[in-house]
Amino acid sequence: MARAKKKEQETGAEELFRRLKSNPPLFIGTVLVLVIVIVAFVFVPAVPELGAGRGENDYVFGYYGDTPISYLEDNYFGRTFDQLSRNIPGFSPESDYSRDLDTGRIANMVWQETFYLTLTHTAILDEMKNAGYKAPAGQIDREMTKLAEFLENGRFSITRYRAYDRNKIRSMWRETEENYTEQQYKSAYNSLLVSSGEKKLIEDMSSPERIFQMAVFPRSSYPDGEVASYGASNPAPFMMLHLSKIVIASSEREAGQIRESILNGRTNFEDAARTQSTDASSKDQGGDMGVRMAYDIYNMIPDETERAAVLSLKNGEYSQVVTDPNGWAFYRAEADPYRADLSQSDNLEKVRSYMAQQAGGIMEEWLLDRAEEFISLSNEAGFERAAFEAGIEPKQFGPVNLNYGNLQIFNTLDMTDTAFEPAISNENFWRTAFTIPVNTPSSPFTLGTNVVVLEAVEETVKTDTDRTLTFDLYANFRQYNMNEIDIRSAVTGSKKTRDNFLITYLRLQMFSNVNG
Repeated sequence: MARAKKKEQETGAEELFRRLKSNPPLFIGTVLVLVIVIVAFVFVPAVPELGAGRGENDYVFGYYGDTPISYLEDNYFGRTFDQLSRNIPGFSPESDYSRDLDTGRIANMVWQETFYLTLTHTAILDEMKNAGYKAPAGQIDREMTKLAEFLENGRFSITRYRAYDRNKIRSMWRETEENYTEQQYKSAYNSLLVSSGEKKLIEDMSSPERIFQMAVFPRSSYPDGEVASYGASNPAPFMMLHLSKIVIASSEREAGQIRESILNGRTNFEDAARTQSTDASSKDQGGDMGVRMAYDIYNMIPDETERAAVLSLKNGEYSQVVTDPNGWAFYRAEADPYRADLSQSDNLEKVRSYMAQQAGGIMEEWLLDRAEEFISLSNEAGFERAAFEAGIEPKQFGPVNLNYGNLQIFNTLDMTDTAFEPAISNENFWRTAFTIPVNTPSSPFTLGTNVVVLEAVEETVKTDTDRTLTFDLYANFRQYNMNEIDIRSAVTGSKKTRDNFLITYLRLQMFSNVNG
């Protein structure tokens, strides 16, 4: 018998090793979950509600007051979980999510969303009960007649109703009553939050609608000649340097000792860089950083005085030990500094990139001057003619209304065009768009990295009926988005809420793994 037990232990060990070899990440992940679950059982007081004496498929994920938020196949939690999981392609309550990481992540989201929906549902019913609300029995009867189980050719069938299981009907009646009560709460909540002033604001935003054309002057149109002129008159950031460096993370003292050893000839610079430098970008090249513009070095040497000394090194000279973002460093010049050849396109693009980050105002002033010239010609010959003369393809868009934030209930900007991205929440863009007279170009203004000129070419005023319809869309949007978030936030933050989701979910996983 002892041999049999020993053999059984060996077989178990072999199985563990087989599973480890076949899928190491999944095996290790399972072990980690097991550890977490063991910790939960050992260090967290026993939670008697797991199972609650009603069967292995009953899990309590928390409480609202004294009401458990539990999973049973035929309660609100179970029905909601089933509905959510079956609306996700390729996933179902029967999915073996313990063996697949992607499915496991989806399962976690479904279980968690189900928990919060059930928690909110429970809290609303509790609040309505405390307020003394009772759904009218006659109204619930009318709601029952709309259920698909009792319809025949689209109409309520008394025959189907009478043939249905009476216990099931009682359960459906309670479910219908709860759902109706929740909807009454949300409807009242929504009506309280929408003031007459808010209604007028939304209706006013929906009208008028305008169609626009827009001339765009991008920074990329800033001429190469202007870039070269800037580089020639400000040569310091664009000096060409060929440097090597050694970075030591441990201490300034160690960096100084290595530098002295190299200067005394006891150590080769390249060998020291390969074996002792902590700079991953240069150590394999013996410390060689390649040829760079001076401004590339700026962030590597935070101290301005130390930086100036490094940038002025002549061929073969060594710097002192200087501060480095990753410790301490010293440099060696592989050539004398020299001016960049700004006739080379690569160097010119580096100057342009520097200007965009450090001297964008110069570019913008040039673009504003071009836009002013465009406006002068537009006032004389029209927007299209001015765009043609300036070599610009004007962008047509609209109809749009005053849609700050690009809300989907209004006409929206085309977000596939990057020129409109900064316009979504740009107050100046919307103010300009809806205050300029029709068929009159706007003053030029900055939009992101571009300078633009707008012209409204057509305006339509909505009828009162259309304005009201827009508000109704907004009210529905708010009810099913903003208000749902507000209610959930209030419930989860309530002192009456106890959230045991993580511990219970891990136990649920463990139960699934053991029985799988």
